[in-house]
Amino acid sequence: MINEEGKVVTDVDNIKELALAFHKQFFNQDSYWNIFPEVVVKKKLTVEASKWLSRDVTKLEIKAMFQMHPDKAPGPDVYNA
Repeated sequence: MINEEGKVVTDVDNIKELALAFHKQFFNQDSYWNIFPEVVVKKKLTVEASKWLSRDVTKLEIKAMFQMHPDKAPGPDVYNA
């Protein structure tokens, strides 16, 4: 891993600290960032987004998941089906 000063970090304990600090900073920003050119995603979940993510899954969504090949190219979240 590379720290904010551009130095390579190889010690396991320092890597753990660097990863923790990165994710704390990453998920606690109020600014916006782009994943794709036309999609802007807020780094904190809004109440509306949280409700949408915790809603019941539809039968159509379940059917779509079973139709996807599990080892094909990953989606925008870097995970395959």
